[in-house]
Amino acid sequence: MVKKKIIVAVQFLHFKLFGHQMSDQMKQFLKNMSWSFYAGLIALPLIMIVGTLAGRFMGPEEFGKYSLVVLLSSYVLIFVFCGLDIALVKAIAKAKTVKDQSRQFFSAFSFVLLMLTVLSTLGLLSAGQISARFNISKELITLLFAYSLIASVKNVLDFAIRGTERFKDQAIAKILESVTLAVAFVAVVILLKKINYSIFLGIIMLAALALILFYLTKIAKMFKNFSFTALKIQLLEGRFFMLSTLLGTIFVSSDRLLIAKFINLETLGIYSAYYSGSVTLTAVLSSMLTNVLLPATAKSRDKTFASKMDKLFIKGFIPVFITIGLILVVFMFIFGRAYPLRADYVLLFTLVSTIYFFGNMYNTIILDIDRRNYIRYLVMINSINLLTVAYYLVLMKYYAKPINLILVGYAVNLSINFIFQKYFVKKMSEGRQ
Repeated sequence: MVKKKIIVAVQFLHFKLFGHQMSDQMKQFLKNMSWSFYAGLIALPLIMIVGTLAGRFMGPEEFGKYSLVVLLSSYVLIFVFCGLDIALVKAIAKAKTVKDQSRQFFSAFSFVLLMLTVLSTLGLLSAGQISARFNISKELITLLFAYSLIASVKNVLDFAIRGTERFKDQAIAKILESVTLAVAFVAVVILLKKINYSIFLGIIMLAALALILFYLTKIAKMFKNFSFTALKIQLLEGRFFMLSTLLGTIFVSSDRLLIAKFINLETLGIYSAYYSGSVTLTAVLSSMLTNVLLPATAKSRDKTFASKMDKLFIKGFIPVFITIGLILVVFMFIFGRAYPLRADYVLLFTLVSTIYFFGNMYNTIILDIDRRNYIRYLVMINSINLLTVAYYLVLMKYYAKPINLILVGYAVNLSINFIFQKYFVKKMSEGRQ
């Protein structure tokens, strides 16, 4: 009943926004997307509340360590997947038969396991040198690779679920993961009466393991039909996505990495608290749309639906901005007094998150653009990102309290990138009518 009410509500909003009823393509997209929102209504509040309470109990410094592990893991995952994260979803979505779907998945899965083994072995053997070079503990490095291992397996199985459009199974899995996370967190707090970053990472990995076991029961038949040819094609396409992801991750993580290096982990913890209550939350919310949007746009040659994004942006910017701002304030109160509530931080993080929300949807559509224009897009976007990182470095070296100026630079960066994204989506839509 809840799912049906969501569908009816979105159909009503669609008519109010665009002035006409949904097409069959949009109705199918809505049906799939409703499962993402249904899961989000249950899973997202649980995950956000647990993460916020963990930050409150740990304090800024321990929360900063946790944030650093998650941040560094995003780099490990880039080299584990080598661009297969996006290429695999597209390959499975475009596959004509069940056998071809399993061929695409198992070929990529085998590669991911190989890369995990190689990178984890090298990382753990070099833990001493890494610890001395970057002034981080061996415990943190060990947890980094353990977390990356679980996250990689979880993600590659999720790509198979997305590619085959089993969004109901994905919704159930996300709810299972969030409930496991909440129950384990409460149990640990009651039994141990304390929590630190390593314990919290263990709880997160346990919850992810529950999701992995559920996924395995749903796609067990896809672990066959390995093909070097299929893997080669995916890797050839994936190299562009890998480059895009790597450059994007460098930019997105640069502010927090530079804060950790030039300021301290306590400031990183406070910054990460605001970040998780705004940008991270926005990323999760937008992923509910892009989760379904990527396989849908990959399967369809008609891209005219992308023109509706402009109306969605114009009419939705202010409501999204207000909603994110209110949510961020609530979460900062939950984080507690150790994380000071500042109006300037709230406004700037809210602005960044709102632009990011809409830009992420445009970016998902662009992922299916032709190679020549995608390369042009990469060059333009990452040139702006490079200039922004240079701006961050100047701030860190010459200003004592650069956080506000960092956020202003971030907002300007996203605004310029958003203009380029709108241009390429419009070009893409016009070229495939």
